[in-house]
Amino acid sequence: MTEHNTRGFSQSQNEASTERANEPSDMDERVVACPFCHSTDVDLLSLFGSQLSTDQWYCRNCHTPFERFRRDDE
Repeated sequence: MTEHNTRGFSQSQNEASTERANEPSDMDERVVACPFCHSTDVDLLSLFGSQLSTDQWYCRNCHTPFERFRRDDE
């Protein structure tokens, strides 16, 4: 690859990732609450937990990581 092609490729990757970041996703619509303090101030850590059917989350309120089973529609 030439330098021009490499620059163009990385620029198109950056534009594509910016477009994806601005698109609404299904994950934005669901509400996840901490099972310990019931706060909704949580962050998704990983799409896969200890099982393929779980997500890993982190509660910013009580600073506790937890796993949540995914529903069939997710």
